[in-house]
Amino acid sequence: MNKVKLILIIELCALFIALPYAARLGLLSRNPLPIIWLGAILCLFYLKKHTAFDSPTLKITISLRRELPTVLKRFALLGILSLFSVFIFQNEKLFYFPLNKPLLWALVILLYPLLSAYPQELIFRKFFCHRYKQLFNTEEFEAIANGFFFATAHLIFGNWVTLSLSFVGGYIFCRTYQKSNSLLLCTVEHSLYGLLIFTIGLGHYFYHGAMHP
Repeated sequence: MNKVKLILIIELCALFIALPYAARLGLLSRNPLPIIWLGAILCLFYLKKHTAFDSPTLKITISLRRELPTVLKRFALLGILSLFSVFIFQNEKLFYFPLNKPLLWALVILLYPLLSAYPQELIFRKFFCHRYKQLFNTEEFEAIANGFFFATAHLIFGNWVTLSLSFVGGYIFCRTYQKSNSLLLCTVEHSLYGLLIFTIGLGHYFYHGAMHP
């Protein structure tokens, strides 16, 4: 292993394991949003300097149009399975958030894509896939690693459901980015699943206000 790869591995573990674990221990803010926003700003500066940041090329547009139907079909299938799972195993939480806190739910629905999904995709897909690509031999391995580090970044929530859903989501979003090279498409896909989770009764795993007073 060369020195550059070793440095990247140490950096990767520090950013996506050590920092979230420190937040989990209370050494950093327990509110993840300021950390996400700061990270996104830093990644944006890095990407502006080192990449052609989502330039509107024909190739990206074609890839987006080609992959969008797949994204929507997958969302429909997984959305139905998720709804069915909540109905069977956590029926008392089904649609709890929109039914009991409609104004807060509407605010989350409105702001989540811009304030949460986009900065996360900027960090975990565009920055991750550019900065650490040389560490992975195949795109499949990269997507699995991306899912793992996306999950560890959610350590602050301290439950296996959040970690499991984050791993699956991270893997899916990374594969979408690999195929489309579109940050916009990944943000749309991430937003769809996030809004689904907050609507059907799984939002409390990511935000306590979705269930508790």
